Amino acid sequence: MEKRGNRAATAAGMLVLALTGGCGTLGKDQCMNADWRQIGYADGTQGQPGNRIQEHAKSCASYGVRPDLDAYLKGREEGLVSFCQPVNGYNLGRTGGGDHTGDCPPDLKAAFQQQYQLGRQVFPFEQGVGALRARIAGDRDEVHRIDSRIDRIRKELRRAERDPRRHKALLSEYNDLLERRDRIGRDRGYLERDLAQAERALADKLREIGK
Repeated sequence: MEKRGNRAATAAGMLVLALTGGCGTLGKDQCMNADWRQIGYADGTQGQPGNRIQEHAKSCASYGVRPDLDAYLKGREEGLVSFCQPVNGYNLGRTGGGDHTGDCPPDLKAAFQQQYQLGRQVFPFEQGVGALRARIAGDRDEVHRIDSRIDRIRKELRRAERDPRRHKALLSEYNDLLERRDRIGRDRGYLERDLAQAERALADKLREIGK
């Protein structure tokens, strides 16, 4: 039984990659050889909305293929059982995903929605931490680019001594780069302080909701 489940999960994973690989939801070969129950299962495990079948129908219409709606819906219902687990609800809310509670089976809705709402509480804290980390990483990359350019200017300055205008332009750029690097260095301390505060706030929120 376990091996069968693993094969089904593997097949669903391969289908997910296929469905997301092009402009349409399905290509010609996928339409002509479609296992609509498996396609529905894959959509269900991703929490795809019920109208996803309409997109598949549009993709396959030009090949003269109509979806097997009953098989698709049965597969999707099975896939939603896998998707509508509390941990997925929490992760969806924490990453800012939409609320798919309405698609979940009745017996799974309450737990999924509860965890989704907890995740939504964490989402703004995650956003704040992520934005600051991205800013610090971007500044680090900028300093690297500035240092590389400064090294090139230093070498060129020695060669440009016979061209006063070029020498002056390079010197002006050199000073501007030094000033920009210093400004980034001054801001770095404030950003790191803000990041530490944001990380503490996130940790406090996680403790508050028991995560």
